[in-house]
Amino acid sequence: MNNLTAIKLGISALLVLPAMGFERGDTFSDEEKKIIKQEIQIAKEELEKAKEELGVELHNLKVELGDDDISISLNIDDDMEFQSKGPKMGVYPSELTFEQAYKLRYPHNYGVLLDGVVKGGNADKAGLMEEDIIAEWDGTIVRYESHLRRLIKSQDIGDTVAVKYYRDGNEYSTQLFFAIPVEKLDKKKRELIQIEENSKPRKSHPGYGGGGIIPTFLTPMVDGNKDLQFTNDVNSLLSQLGFEQKLDSAGVLFFGGGGNGNVGKGWFLGGYGLGSGQTFQTSIGDSIERSLSLGMGFGGFTIDKRVALGKKLAVSVGAGIGGGAITIDIDQRENGGYDWDNLNTQLIEQVSSSIQLSRGYLTLQPRAQVYVRLLPWMSLRLEGGYLYGYSMRDGWDVKIDSGSKASDLEDKFEIGGSPNTPFEGATASVGLWFGF
Repeated sequence: MNNLTAIKLGISALLVLPAMGFERGDTFSDEEKKIIKQEIQIAKEELEKAKEELGVELHNLKVELGDDDISISLNIDDDMEFQSKGPKMGVYPSELTFEQAYKLRYPHNYGVLLDGVVKGGNADKAGLMEEDIIAEWDGTIVRYESHLRRLIKSQDIGDTVAVKYYRDGNEYSTQLFFAIPVEKLDKKKRELIQIEENSKPRKSHPGYGGGGIIPTFLTPMVDGNKDLQFTNDVNSLLSQLGFEQKLDSAGVLFFGGGGNGNVGKGWFLGGYGLGSGQTFQTSIGDSIERSLSLGMGFGGFTIDKRVALGKKLAVSVGAGIGGGAITIDIDQRENGGYDWDNLNTQLIEQVSSSIQLSRGYLTLQPRAQVYVRLLPWMSLRLEGGYLYGYSMRDGWDVKIDSGSKASDLEDKFEIGGSPNTPFEGATASVGLWFGF
């Protein structure tokens, strides 16, 4: 009697009878024999259901009931043990996800991932390993797991198949020979490569990076004041120049974009840039039109440490480091009123002019972010932080439009008595992120 026979007899005799309160050697009444037959028939049906999974054929399950005893026998042909109805490749295939393809640097949108291989099996002998990606089978593109299984079943024992696969981003080829399976119950001859992911929960991945539009609101939180100081300085200038419109003291909305990528161990490097602009108009008397264009911006490179809290949720902390500036372009033009006979005098006395005021900063923006995956390729990004701006010069500079290049510094001067306007405040952002 072989090991598998003993297992089956154990199921029938050792489990069925004791469960009913009998021991071997007991005598049975007709009613008891009827019950025993019913229970053993149930056990036989369960064995029939399991035979495909066990990979064996059951033969001649017999139950004989005598006056004083019960005889149970299960015959299994040793030559049929684990004999396949078709060739076996000896792999644990699974569907290939976008994240796995990105991680393994796989360049195509088809293929099947190997979660493991059977030690000593046909795939193992062909050199295939865990995390290899099967891309082609005898020149046919392998699209998904069930497709690979159909291709395997289409082969016969003794066939040789050309397999193209990827490992660590590199393409390889091998010849897979379908040998006659020789598999015994001896555990020493049936050592399998066990994949930990099959028995343990997979650790969530922090993501691979992406990019998107980053609308950011800069809110007033300087020295506990309700108004941003730079809005106060700008509004003071607007009043001085005769503009009735004012900058909203509640804060400023910036628009821009950014992106980042995973450089390993949850660290992400990237860059971003944000800007905001407003234009104000006024008239001085009947003949002078004056306009003021306010521009603000900041950006640089980013570094963040991200941790996954689940398959669809990740949080990160980090900072943006770079530079920023506030610029104010003032343009003044006379509105007609020229006279031919007095043109020379009018040109000498004209008030048309253009100047640009500016103040530059080095910026640091510590921040915390939350990423919520909405789709495999899109997430919701939430961010809160604080923008610090440091200027290396006192006051503001002015550049006079003299028709020279904007990069010429000969027309750039310091403005006496100008304030050291800070560029600082709390930041908040919500937007779509393409990636994770």
